[in-house]
Formats: sequence, structure tokens, C-alpha cells
Amino acid sequence: MTVLYAAFPVLAVWFVIGFVRRSRQSLSQGCDRALKDLSRHGQVPVWTAYPLSEPMIKELAASKGFRYTGDRRTYNGTRTLLFEAPRAKRKLSLDD
Repeated sequence: MTVLYAAFPVLAVWFVIGFVRRSRQSLSQGCDRALKDLSRHGQVPVWTAYPLSEPMIKELAASKGFRYTGDRRTYNGTRTLLFEAPRAKRKLSLDD
């Protein structure tokens, strides 16, 4: 039971630190975070790229070749934008 009493404040502090960190990031940090999420998972939780709005995230992804496929809400209510990875361009040659 005492573990529960100790774990709750630690989780609360961890959540608050994450929220404050995201809300104070610069525009370039938000872009970097969105691109990192895109390249890893093909999806961007809107709150992680905070200074960017949804249309800005979509435009950034489109400029990198990603295609917007929709959005969903995760288990904790966070809105996540889903993207399809760009297709690899294949060079045509006579040897194929």
C-alpha cells in the first residue's frame, strides 16, 4: 500500500514535467518532434508537436512525402494524426 502512495506522486510529477516541457518547446523543436514521430511510427500525437497546429503538421508531412490517412483518439483521449509513408521511387532500367 505504501508503494501506491509513493508511486502516485511520482507519476503526477512525471506527467506535469512532460506537459510543461512540450508546452515550452520552440517551433523548430515541434517540427523536429513531428518529423521524428512520422519517421518512426507514421503517426503524430497532436500535443507532442505543440506549437504546430493540425494543418501545419499535415503540410509538414506532405512536404516530406507522407500522405494523411485520417486521425484517431488513443486510449487516453489524445488525438493522433495518421500518415502513410512515402512510396520508394523505383528507377526503371533496361536491365530489369
